[in-house]
Amino acid sequence: MALTDITRRLPPRENRLRWEEQLDELGATCSVEQAAAVLGVGRGLAYELARRGELPGLLKLSRRLRVSVPALKRALQVDGSEIV
Repeated sequence: MALTDITRRLPPRENRLRWEEQLDELGATCSVEQAAAVLGVGRGLAYELARRGELPGLLKLSRRLRVSVPALKRALQVDGSEIV
């Protein structure tokens, strides 16, 4: 499943405020599991996307994987623009 498939399954615009607040509470980075919850996918799929290099904002810090929240927001277009 590609990221574009995931973003198509985002909630309607009226529910997006909840997602924006959830992302803002994460800080600068989050875990792959937290990114999976925001994307609405399972932990396994999130790690598979990370392995394939398709998880937006993936940071490999030694053996630790983190996800950049600003990059995740851009991928989900939570900056106020609509999803196309």
